[in-house]
Amino acid sequence: MKRKLLFLFLLAPLLGFSQFNQGFEGATTIPAGWTVINGGDAAQTWAVIDFTGGAVQAHGGTNAMSIRYGATAHNDFLITPSITVTAGVNDQISFWGRSRDPLYPETIAVKLSTTTADAASFTTTLAATVAPPSGAYFVKYSYDLTAFVGQTVYIGFQSTTTDQFVFDIDDVVSSALPACVEPNAVTATNITATAATLNWTSAATSFVVEYGVQGFTQGTGTIVNVTTGTSTALSPLASNTVYTAYVKTNCGGNNESAWSSVNFKTLPTPAPNDICDTALPLTIGATFESNPLTGTSVGATTSTTIPSCSSSAQYDVWFSLVVPADGNVTIQTDQAPGSENDDTIIAAYRGTCAALVAVPTACNDDNADEESFFSKLALTGLTPGETLYIAVWQYESIFGPAVRGEFKISAFNASLGTGTVDAPKFSFYPNPVTDVLNLSYQNGISEVAVFNVLGQQVMQKTVNENESQLNMSALEQGTYLVKVTSGNETKMIKVLKK
Repeated sequence: MKRKLLFLFLLAPLLGFSQFNQGFEGATTIPAGWTVINGGDAAQTWAVIDFTGGAVQAHGGTNAMSIRYGATAHNDFLITPSITVTAGVNDQISFWGRSRDPLYPETIAVKLSTTTADAASFTTTLAATVAPPSGAYFVKYSYDLTAFVGQTVYIGFQSTTTDQFVFDIDDVVSSALPACVEPNAVTATNITATAATLNWTSAATSFVVEYGVQGFTQGTGTIVNVTTGTSTALSPLASNTVYTAYVKTNCGGNNESAWSSVNFKTLPTPAPNDICDTALPLTIGATFESNPLTGTSVGATTSTTIPSCSSSAQYDVWFSLVVPADGNVTIQTDQAPGSENDDTIIAAYRGTCAALVAVPTACNDDNADEESFFSKLALTGLTPGETLYIAVWQYESIFGPAVRGEFKISAFNASLGTGTVDAPKFSFYPNPVTDVLNLSYQNGISEVAVFNVLGQQVMQKTVNENESQLNMSALEQGTYLVKVTSGNETKMIKVLKK
């Protein structure tokens, strides 16, 4: 009994040191001992997210702690349980962080309180700006707490951004500071199709790097010894491939740190320079749909006159289109089945690849009439027979990085209408149609016109009723655009004639 009591007596102080390894698993509620303070945007704050089945994953397990963008500024803290800092027991704090979207980079600060877990008490800054390269992969960050040995502290992860995207935190660990400290904040930058630069922070001067395709067995990868600086070039690499790079500190003799690691993906092989020759053909009445749709990228084109109408400097897919006889054309993008992607930006250019210039009103990144999910660009007064080059830039999924190019694109005559008929009040059937197409609109139909894929009118009927039957039996098999007019309102529908 005395031995048991002595063991418990010796163990009791250790139990108060609050060592933990928090992966936020098991539930989507805030773990016991943790605190969230929402001091900014009321709609969004730190929350546990289950990534099961999502486009991106947690660092470990299925859950992570996340904070999403808000229209107004955050001032939100995620706070650890109290840590009674003891040398060789819990004098280091580490976590894995991720900012999901490179166009809207989220950052956080890491702060420390020596008193209480309220926002005003976090007066010590361990890192003013934690900014991992944005994307699907996490970066590990570690901080030395030896200056606080003997004190009880709280660690606060603070977000103060406005209208960015999402920051994720996972696998927060309170542990002993090792004798040989591993490199901190390992990242991959300057990523191309064949190379990348590995970076880290450390007070040491000697390191070992090993890298290979994700999933490789350590010991079989490429080894690089670094004795100057805290970065090294990795090449040659395969394009469009996920790599894992490890780096550890060499503290002399046989004393080495644990490995730190990072995953990154190389870029696809650049598309050919001449987008004019490799753009995908698009014709009036045609619809392209693929999941994903792959095409040519502006990449290394020699053109220096392409204006940018988005925050992206590079369009994902290019199409070529011959302007119809009336000089009017509308380009529309819609959501592809199964895609999580959010929206597109479309732009139109004329000329040669060396001197592409935007046509008037050539850019649209939102469909103002909200009748389609993505974007619509209506162009009028063009030169019949000239070739336009249509550039499409694809936003990534609002749920995380996704494969770009998941959209539908179609072209039709702008003069045929822009679709302002109230959709819930309008119906038509059957489609495909063999003989008679039935049309119904609560506000009344004044006229119906049918156009072939070349934009030529092949039928017209005056109605002035709420319902109408359109006899299409004399038309050849194929796709037709039916323009329904109700006063000043129009509706364009696509009908397949069998």
